[in-house]
Amino acid sequence: MDAFAVCLAAGLCLRGGAALKGLRLPLSFGFFQFLMPLLGFRLVSASLGFLSSLDHWVGFALLFWVGLRMIRRGLEGEVEEVPFWEEMGLRKVLVFSVATSLDAFAVGMAFPSLRVPPLPTSISMGVLTASISTAGLMLGCGTSRALGNRAEVLGGAILLGLGLKVLLEHL
Repeated sequence: MDAFAVCLAAGLCLRGGAALKGLRLPLSFGFFQFLMPLLGFRLVSASLGFLSSLDHWVGFALLFWVGLRMIRRGLEGEVEEVPFWEEMGLRKVLVFSVATSLDAFAVGMAFPSLRVPPLPTSISMGVLTASISTAGLMLGCGTSRALGNRAEVLGGAILLGLGLKVLLEHL
């Protein structure tokens, strides 16, 4: 659902043909939701305590910063040649992919105690995440046309709420 919300917010800000370029985000989310549980499964160790003490702070900071930036731009009517989400560079996609999949890493560490097969479970997680995230991107793009500049404010508000949810769930 975190990946869905980020893709929804991204879709709200994509213009015209950039939505196709934006597909990198849900596909990357799906890949990382597949990969991270497998890594967690392989790395069952004391790192769980360390990682779980930081993941919510990283997720909160990233989502909050991007959300505030989007709201500010939407309210000011700031026009950029390349809006924030349309510059879907590899670095930005990877940062968001890792931030939304840290919990999947921890879930993978629990695979042995849950007695679930790691590979089929991870494949299912990846495919489901990519599918739901693509739907979020498409929904955001469709809504963007109707809302105009207010779409960026709505997308920013979604990210702020998601960041607060991540933080509150772990505190």
